Amino acid sequence: MDVSRLTEALDALVPEILELCKAPGMSIALGADDRVVWANGYGYDAKPYTAVAAMQLVERGLIDLDDPVNKHLGDLHITNPHGRREITQRDLLTHRSGLGTDLGFCDRVPPAPLGDLLRQVFAAGRTDAYGGGVLPLWATPVGTHYQYSNLGIALVGYLVERLNPDRVPFCDWVRRHLFAPLRMTSTCFPPAQHPDHVPADLLARRSTGYATLGGYQFRLPQIYAGAYPAGTALTTPSDHARFLLAMAGGGRLGDASILEPDTATLMVRPQAPNGPDPSSATGLVWNVFHHGAPPATSATVASTCGAGTRSPASGPRRASPSPPRSTSGTSAIRAPPNAPATSPAGSCWAS
Repeated sequence: MDVSRLTEALDALVPEILELCKAPGMSIALGADDRVVWANGYGYDAKPYTAVAAMQLVERGLIDLDDPVNKHLGDLHITNPHGRREITQRDLLTHRSGLGTDLGFCDRVPPAPLGDLLRQVFAAGRTDAYGGGVLPLWATPVGTHYQYSNLGIALVGYLVERLNPDRVPFCDWVRRHLFAPLRMTSTCFPPAQHPDHVPADLLARRSTGYATLGGYQFRLPQIYAGAYPAGTALTTPSDHARFLLAMAGGGRLGDASILEPDTATLMVRPQAPNGPDPSSATGLVWNVFHHGAPPATSATVASTCGAGTRSPASGPRRASPSPPRSTSGTSAIRAPPNAPATSPAGSCWAS
């Protein structure tokens, strides 16, 4: 695939988009013909890493997608007061557990250990909301509605932490069994973006988060997300593209394997509707199109059908443009100068 005309068009178009949206930065990576052919900027999208880690444990027989999660949570017992049935890992991965939408329990100080934070949140029975409000923890009965939940994905990460055979924290499992095999050398998934948890070279390259108000850009202070398996990953577009291309390749990238082909296919197969549009559905965390990021960042991953790439297993769907919002930020790192862009390619599904 000859992408020279496309990259020339992007070079011309991106400055226009940044000016229109009053955004300080953008990250883009393109994959085609068995490699990452172009990458620029810095980027973010973390929940699929957590979902893959969870499915690695499913493959090992350590948990079943339809197991009640309380079976594996020890002294942390969660009950949806709206009833119907117990919550399963499939419910969490499809955002249909009944948990309400939350902001990820952000604070100016590093969070408590994941298990402690989850116990505090479920004991309190309420959640932080977008826009600075406070909402009830539970919104709907189990399995009835799609409700995007950072807390639900944090629970998935906690299951990985409790059940993995290496008996290591979540961040170490994804480093060993996801980032290392795919040679994602500029990626980590720390419990906090803090010198205690992030290698100095990566922390030094982390991008700066900004908010927009009245046409002005304001640098934001460091914010820590307590529900960190739902966010806080540091990566580059080239690294993240390697992950996406592995998923497009049935869980394989070159000689590296992170999932069995059937598992990778299952993750991107529609599991349940995520709204009234019959053409829109959610897989296991994966959607066909998604905008999402922690404070001071914006991230979008989209699949392309045609243009030399393989179509998603769920079939082509219409994608809408992202609304103007500030980009760049606390969950991204700048790519090293002259970083090589080499990875097998394929289509990618949004996360």
